[in-house]
Amino acid sequence: LAFLADYPMLYKAALGMYDFQLAIAVARNSQMDPKSYLPEIRNYQRTFEMNPARAKYEIDVMLGRFESALRHLVAANEH
Repeated sequence: LAFLADYPMLYKAALGMYDFQLAIAVARNSQMDPKSYLPEIRNYQRTFEMNPARAKYEIDVMLGRFESALRHLVAANEH
């Protein structure tokens, strides 16, 4: 059944929910190279700890969700 899964879509969906543990689990199960996803997720996690809205902005931009990104950018600058 795993070969039917669209792992890149699932990975992006997990990031879009801002669920870093789920994104890591999806990436591991898809046999993605840890060198490609772990630095990205760790960077988002560090940013999230300092300013959650900023991390959400960065994720939204990467996913092309620009309206949501703009809302999060405004929220990030209010901190």
